[in-house]
Amino acid sequence: MTSTAPQPQTAEVPSTATGSARPPRPPRSPRLGAAATIAATIPAASAASAGPGVAAVPDAVRLPVAVVTGAGGFVGWHVMCAFATLGHAVMGLQRHDTWAMADEDDRPKVLIHCAGVNRAADVAIEVGNLDAAARANELLRSTAGWLSVVYVNSTQAEQGSVYGNAKAHAGAALAATCSELGIRFVDLVVPGVFGEGGRPDYNSFVATFAHRVAAGEQPIVSNDREVELIHVAELADTIVHFALQDTPVGTTSQARAFGASVRISAVAELLTNQMRAYSSGVLPPLTDPFEVAMFNTLRMCMFPHGYPLALEVKADNRGHLIETMKAGSGGQSFVSWTHPGITRGNHYHRRKFERFLVLSGTAEIKLRRLFTDTVVTFTVTGDQPAPIDMPTLHTHNITNVGSTELITAFWTNEIFDPSAPDTYARMVEAPGRADGLGVAQQPVAGA
Repeated sequence: MTSTAPQPQTAEVPSTATGSARPPRPPRSPRLGAAATIAATIPAASAASAGPGVAAVPDAVRLPVAVVTGAGGFVGWHVMCAFATLGHAVMGLQRHDTWAMADEDDRPKVLIHCAGVNRAADVAIEVGNLDAAARANELLRSTAGWLSVVYVNSTQAEQGSVYGNAKAHAGAALAATCSELGIRFVDLVVPGVFGEGGRPDYNSFVATFAHRVAAGEQPIVSNDREVELIHVAELADTIVHFALQDTPVGTTSQARAFGASVRISAVAELLTNQMRAYSSGVLPPLTDPFEVAMFNTLRMCMFPHGYPLALEVKADNRGHLIETMKAGSGGQSFVSWTHPGITRGNHYHRRKFERFLVLSGTAEIKLRRLFTDTVVTFTVTGDQPAPIDMPTLHTHNITNVGSTELITAFWTNEIFDPSAPDTYARMVEAPGRADGLGVAQQPVAGA
């Protein structure tokens, strides 16, 4: 691409509630992690056990429970991860679940309504979205303690399509129930969403392009035009902001999440160029947040089948040599020596690229996607160095399973910032449901 890719951004429109003030724009910086981004919207964090350079996670018992419908979907999963990162207990509801909570559960709660149907026959789209809203309304009426509801709407609600009309009608039904019950309601209008975990031919053309490129195919561009895209992690942070903002109970408002304007063909070109560089052993430029988000999307399409990566070993009578990292941008590298039987890591990142490369010894590298149970294990040795790049929102660790010292090289695309480490503790070998228990696990400063 000949120009710098645009940066996604989030913003708001004035509230539609009579007499209510426009809420403040959530602070945002490309260098800040989720905890730093929305820290002003949550109760004071507990810093007990936080070490030097470690961002504190809020005490779970003081935070509202986040109930997320559509938890098995693209946006719903990222919203759950965003709340869990901040120490909230999280309850995910999927289509085939019973949408109910214990009658005696009077904990403060927020509801994020992501459930809906966007690709199906016209009747199924209309019925599916209205049915999801009806089930959410029943949940609100049957349980006490609701502080707010954030409805994840679409810009299509303003365009008169079958899907847009269904989203608009579902939002109106939720708003009416919230007004009746005195629950704060935010109708959040969202543009096109892209990011890690999107389903090809369903969630976004970006997901379709990324999966095709990862498979060695060419993305097909038709009806090329400017589109508005927001990265799903940015959207999740915005949703958390509105769910936890301090506004009067019973307020009904509408907000707008803004993304980046980019041509469809430019996305295809960016992903193709990133894959071409990555396949040749060179990391593409990773200084622009939009490009990082696109690359993280592409990398998740390659996991786990595309790893470990292959490195060329250059040998002669002096010994041998490998090129551990070739990057089109700066970052930070470091090396660890680990004793036999010791495990490092058990943490995840929301935006950061991190590479593990064993130089000497034998290691098991394990990864688990948040809110799932499956653990992926790679056994790697220094005899055949092969890098593994960590996908975002996958907790990971590395264990020395050999009898000698384990030497490992690490690289991240950004220099470590103790005030915003984007490194959050979570055990790999734990059930996925434990990720939503609201246990305030402290972020850690390194591997």
